[in-house]
Parts: sequence; structure tokens; C-alpha cells
Amino acid sequence: VEVFFLDGVIDVRARDFDNDPDKDYEGDGSIHTVFYDANGGLIKTVSSNQIKNGDYYGNMPVPEKIGFEFDGWYTEAAGGTKITDTYILNSHARLYAHWRAKTVTVTFNPNGGNWSGSTTAIVKDYTYDGAAVEFPADPEMSAKDFAGWFTDATGGTQVTEVGGTNKPTENVTYFAHWDVHNWDIHWLVNNSEAPAGSQSVSVADGGTISNIPSAPSDDCGGKVFRGWTDTPIVGSTDTKPAMLRTRASEFTETINEDKTFYAVFAD
Repeated sequence: VEVFFLDGVIDVRARDFDNDPDKDYEGDGSIHTVFYDANGGLIKTVSSNQIKNGDYYGNMPVPEKIGFEFDGWYTEAAGGTKITDTYILNSHARLYAHWRAKTVTVTFNPNGGNWSGSTTAIVKDYTYDGAAVEFPADPEMSAKDFAGWFTDATGGTQVTEVGGTNKPTENVTYFAHWDVHNWDIHWLVNNSEAPAGSQSVSVADGGTISNIPSAPSDDCGGKVFRGWTDTPIVGSTDTKPAMLRTRASEFTETINEDKTFYAVFAD
């Protein structure tokens, strides 16, 4: 195969291995310079070579570019003819690196959580400088709150996008992080009839209630506060429920759900 360019720019020919493997293009001994343009990349070795007329290109530098794979040397910055080390040089030449965007895998590891019962990691492809990756739906875990995606199973850096400012160039795995869920504890005066008298606190899953509201005043009849119960009470009552509590130390149960306590008033 022979490729000729007019105006003395470049004349390259592939060695004819099929018809005569011992036949080379013979030059006249003059020296030509080949300039290598990284075309957005970086050449860490030589950026030009001195080659005898009629010799092969021989060893050619391999440039680098973040997020891209080197696709060879070409006669044009875009398009052109690909030149390999078996082509013969008989004039000065400038060659341009061509690039292919890398495609890597992005793995989302639920790290103990699940998606509707499935604990299998979700894998997506990302092409460098291409469209951003859409994150999967937030996974779930019993008594835990999803806290985001991170670069390590514990610790690491939170990741909020793939694409944009975060462009991975190698396969990566992101891990779900979890916070202990806080349960809501509601304290109601006269049930839902007096929202102005409602109070609520949060208790971490597996914890106990350490603080309770101060004794409320009765909103319906001047009766005396007798304590808190988890049995719904509407209005004042002369009947004392079986279990009334007035001190935080009396709330010893482990909290693993939202709970509501009601104020009880009696004469």
C-alpha cells in the first residue's frame, strides 16, 4: 500500500510483505524529521525523530491523555491516514495523536442495604467526558437512614455525581453509608385536640427515652396531671390507667419505632 501527498508534505509506503517480504523502499540517504503532535495529550519522551530517507518510522512515542486511550498516529489532527512503524518515510512529516474516550464501570454497592430486597450491586458504564451517570434509587436498610454514596465502605469521600466535576478514569466502586435511624416520640396533651400542647423528641434506634416534658396543665376542667400513658386519652378522666409514668427513669423500654404518649388528668 502506498500513500502519496502532494506538495512535498509526506510520501509513505507500507512494506510489501505479501508479494516480496525482502523488498524495502530504498532512499537516498538524506535525513527527515518527524514531528509528533500529542493533539491534546502529553508526550513524555521525544516529540520528534530524525529518520533516514527510505527508512521505516520505527519506534514511535506513545502519548498519554487523561480519560482517553491512544488510538495511533495520523497524518491529520482529525481524520487522515493512520501511520504505523512499518511505513517508509521520504520527506519531513508531522503526525497527530488520535484519541478514544475511555469507558469505565461504576459500581454502586449497597453496603448492607438493599433495593426492594435485592442486595446485588448495581453496575453502570461511564464514558469519559460523556453523559453523566444516573444514580440508582436510594437503597434501604432496617432502622437505618441512607446517608449517600462514598468512595470507601467506611470513611472515604462522598460522591454526588459521576460526570461533571467527578470523571473517573478507571473502574470505581461507590458504597452506601448509613446513619442510625431516629424514631419520633410524641407527647400529646388531650390527644390531638390540643396541638399547641404537643411536644416531640427523637431517640436513636435501640436507645431509651432520657428526657420527658415537664408536667402539663389541664386544658379541660382544672384537673391534676397524673402521668403519661401510651393508651390514647381524650380529655380529663377520673379513671387512672394501669400504668402512668411521671419520671424519665420509668421509661425503660428500647425504642425501635415511633411512639406517642398521652397526658392523663384526674381529680
